[in-house]
Amino acid sequence: MNSKLTMMAKYMVLFIMVLIAATGILSARGLYADGPFWLYHMLVRGGFYIFDAQRAYAQFLVEFPVYLAIEGGIRDLNTLIRVHSFGLIGVPILFWCGALLIQLRTPIFWWLTLAFTVTYLRSGFFAAGEYNTAYGLVAISFSIILRKELSYFYKAIFLGCAIVLTHAYE
Repeated sequence: MNSKLTMMAKYMVLFIMVLIAATGILSARGLYADGPFWLYHMLVRGGFYIFDAQRAYAQFLVEFPVYLAIEGGIRDLNTLIRVHSFGLIGVPILFWCGALLIQLRTPIFWWLTLAFTVTYLRSGFFAAGEYNTAYGLVAISFSIILRKELSYFYKAIFLGCAIVLTHAYE
């Protein structure tokens, strides 16, 4: 019975994280702090706005949804604001959820949950996509490293995280 309650609690944690992302996207939280500045420049340029080489790869990840929307012909500003918010809010949380799913059946899950609360919940209210993304990439990398066996799939994810982290946040 305790095992079932533990799994239910873990799924509840994941649900709450998805809920945090959903409310951030719907409330257009990407318009706080630096978010409007980035979105404005993306709209003016019609694509990516990479302003700092030290953050370029993380900026690419969080701006990629907006780039796809622009290329897909979306011109409605309200939709683009929500897509922008997904990049800044949803993408980092997706990395965290991935890290937690990898460790779902281990005690590491709770340590990663603690790391999420200390890092993301402290700063995730603001549109700070690149360092929230960096934290999420570190979490998923850590989660992968702690697996006993690594498939090629996990090795590829780990390599991708390592590459992005070289230019994630100064």
